[in-house]
Amino acid sequence: MQNIERVIIRRMIADLSAAGFVPVAFWDEEEYQIIAPDGTHATLRPLPKPLRTTLVTQLSADEALTMVDSVDCGTLHFAPADQLQAWGRYGVFLVLGNGEDVISDYHCGNEAFDNALQRTSKAIEEQQL
Repeated sequence: MQNIERVIIRRMIADLSAAGFVPVAFWDEEEYQIIAPDGTHATLRPLPKPLRTTLVTQLSADEALTMVDSVDCGTLHFAPADQLQAWGRYGVFLVLGNGEDVISDYHCGNEAFDNALQRTSKAIEEQQL
C-alpha cells in the first residue's frame, strides 16, 4: 500500500466515523474478514442471510488497513455505530496501486454517508490530508 493510500483510507475512516459509520468488515473478493464479538479474527463466506445478522466488533483503523493491505482490491464495509453487522449497505471499493484514486467506488443510499465521503474527496482534491 502506498503511503498516500494509507493516509486517504485513514481520513475516509475518520470522516465516516464522525458521521456515525464505523468499519465492520472487509470483502476481499472471496470472503468477509471480520473481528467477532469475542475478539477473534474470522472469515465468512458470502451467504446473504447469515452475513446480514452476524454481529461483529468495530474495526480499528489499523485493523481495517491491515485487511485492505492483504489484497489488491476489495470493499471496506461500514455500519451505523449502533448496528454492528458484518454485511451492510454501506461499502467503499478500494483499489491499491491507484494512489490518490484509491477510493474507486462506493454504495450507500444514505445522505450522511455520501456527505462524509464528499468531505474526504474534497480533502484529497485540496491536498488537505
